[in-house]
Amino acid sequence: MVDGSLDLNAFQTKIFFDDQNKKMGSKLTSIGKTVIVPMRLYSLKADKLSDIKSGATIAVPNDATNEQRALNVLVQAKLIKYNTKVTDPTAKDITWNPKKLNIKEVDAGQAVSALKTTDAAVINGNFAHDAKLADKDILLTQNLKKNVDPYINLIAARKTEANKKVYKQIVKIYQTAETKAEIKKLFGNSQYAAWNLK
Repeated sequence: MVDGSLDLNAFQTKIFFDDQNKKMGSKLTSIGKTVIVPMRLYSLKADKLSDIKSGATIAVPNDATNEQRALNVLVQAKLIKYNTKVTDPTAKDITWNPKKLNIKEVDAGQAVSALKTTDAAVINGNFAHDAKLADKDILLTQNLKKNVDPYINLIAARKTEANKKVYKQIVKIYQTAETKAEIKKLFGNSQYAAWNLK
């Protein structure tokens, strides 16, 4: 996109965008929010969080933009705590793990497969949706009312063209009740309109 081959894109979370933009020389900027795709803790073996046994294995994505988010889901579940002062924390930064859980780091795209061989897995909403995972297997959904800004997907443009009238019109057209209803129709609870989230 930096090379001019695209005018806009809308596929990345803010945390991913900030990281990639920095690497590319900060030539892009966000011009609007789109959706949030929550992470969820799934299990085919446990019916509720309290069923997670000591020594259980839980899979989490292993990339920098997803692992901290997955660890936050496990913190929300009151299963672990980790050192929040660490940049890009991983399983080795867990400081409290009373059930002595085995945190298995896997490629985000393999988390659905890992669910079959582990006790639970934290899975990105898009992969869960594509795999048609059942709502009954959800143990916990990422809290969407607190500190979600890094995980909201953005519409990005080149900084030199960010104020184009047509781009502003596109954002305005996207951020409507009609679009919100269509997102719900197409994706159910796997993603949500996020332009009003903080």
